[in-house]
This record gives sequence, C-alpha cells and structure tokens, in this order.
Amino acid sequence: MCIEIETKRLMLRNYKEGDENQILYFLLQNKNHLKDVIDEWEFAINDLNGAKDYIKKKKAGWVLKTILSVGIWLKEDNLLIGQLILFKINWRELKGQLGYYISKDFQNKGFTSEAVREIVKYIFEVLNIIKLEAYCNKDNVVSRKLLEHNKFTIEEIYDKQVKYTLNKQ
Repeated sequence: MCIEIETKRLMLRNYKEGDENQILYFLLQNKNHLKDVIDEWEFAINDLNGAKDYIKKKKAGWVLKTILSVGIWLKEDNLLIGQLILFKINWRELKGQLGYYISKDFQNKGFTSEAVREIVKYIFEVLNIIKLEAYCNKDNVVSRKLLEHNKFTIEEIYDKQVKYTLNKQ
C-alpha cells in the first residue's frame, strides 16, 4: 500500500527506491541528535548500501503489517526532514504505538505537529486503528506539548517516560 499524504507544507510518504541519498544525508546529519530514538541498526548506517537496506527493511515491515514508516518530506524542495512510525501494531485489538522524529534543523517550526496530526487521521480513518500510544522522555517538554496539542492524554508517568494515549472518536 502506497501512502502519500499531502499537507500545506509537507508530503508524508513511504520510502521508495531512489530515496537512499536523502535517507543517508538525514541519518548522518542527525546522528547525535537521534542517538536515543533510533534503533542500533539505523544508527550504524553510514553508506548508500546501508540506506538501500533501510528502504528494503521499512518496505518489508509494512508488507508484513508489523511497522509503518513514513518519511516527512518538505513539499517545496522534496527534502527528508523526519519520520513517523506506527509500530507494536496489534491488529486484533486495533492499537499501535506512534513514534516520530524530526531533523534538528527543523524543530520548533510546527512540522512535526502538522505531520502527527495527518498521520493520526490516516491511522484512524484508513487503517481503522482505534487506540494509539506514544511515549516520550518526561523532560522532553516540546514532545509532550506536541502530543497534548494533538489531543493525546497522559495515561501513565514512569521514572523517565510519560505514556500518552489517543482513542479514535
């Protein structure tokens, strides 16, 4: 299933062959910024072959319906600036976990909130998921505000993280 969601400033879409240069650039430019939020295998990518494998892995995850990874692209210049991930999908209970990250150069400009708002609509309306969870660091005020702005509510507070949920209306 090809996903393309257009907003005023963004294109949210699956990764495809030909995206490897952008993926590699994004990961290398944000390595330190993302070290706590990306998987170890993603952190290790340092060449085009690794970026090609990244695309294959992300596509395979969606074919298997275990993970949905969507790039956040600036519409005006087709620049990859972030990613949205639906993972820990439970198709029987129709729930999943939402993750997101954005390039350090594009933080605090509303891009992530715009992307989260649209992917949540897609997840609820097209995929028929009825409950989303999201976790963020307790001290990450920006991420917490982003989730609350997008109508997620606090379900539980742990030592270092906060669990948010959003139910389909």
